[in-house]
Amino acid sequence: MTLDAAEIDLSQVFEKGMGYVALSRVRSLEGIRLLGINETALEVHPEALEKDAEFRALSKRAREAYHLKDSEEIVKLHNDFIRVCGGRQSTEYGNREIQIYNNFSSHSRHRVRQERRCEQTYALIQKGKTISEVARERWRIEGTFLNHLEEMRMTGKLNPQKLLHLGDGQKVVVGEIHAEFHRLGAEKLKPIYEALGGRHPYETIRVARLLFAEEIVGNQKKDASSRISLCQGGAEVEKQ
Repeated sequence: MTLDAAEIDLSQVFEKGMGYVALSRVRSLEGIRLLGINETALEVHPEALEKDAEFRALSKRAREAYHLKDSEEIVKLHNDFIRVCGGRQSTEYGNREIQIYNNFSSHSRHRVRQERRCEQTYALIQKGKTISEVARERWRIEGTFLNHLEEMRMTGKLNPQKLLHLGDGQKVVVGEIHAEFHRLGAEKLKPIYEALGGRHPYETIRVARLLFAEEIVGNQKKDASSRISLCQGGAEVEKQ
């Protein structure tokens, strides 16, 4: 089970590892409201530490062994594993895998897939769909698509003007949240959530933050227009 936000009390934890299990259910630190904690809550179980050391040693040996193999040999090992498991592998797919293996590292391939997901979400939103509609259409929870849009925002690829429909029907709420953003900043969500007395869920605050950039742009345009008017007025006075 994965949650966007939760209130967690770890003050009665009695076994090592319990705190991690509870906290790891929440997607981000912003979604956690910690009500209490004790010394045992964040301790790691000794057996987990032993297994971690064992896995690290095995990974190191595997990395050293496979580092010396070329891409074709790696793909052959993959295909042999698939056959042993009862599967079938086509030559065409094997050739394509060699090309992908040569062009991208594992991290790069994951990054490309994630960027494509974000762009797909953004494209649907630009068509006027709401986050709820996108979630139903793609069979995911709404938080997933908020993450996509926030990532686009962080990389500067998001045009806030394309998101204005996300605030339809809740302009008063969005305005209230924006007022707190001006007062407390928009980097952390928890201070905003607490300042508003928990009246608005984190999802609403996250949507409001996506729209917050639009408000800034609008204010900048108004300020620019005011400066132009003042300059024009000053010029007319000088002419007189």
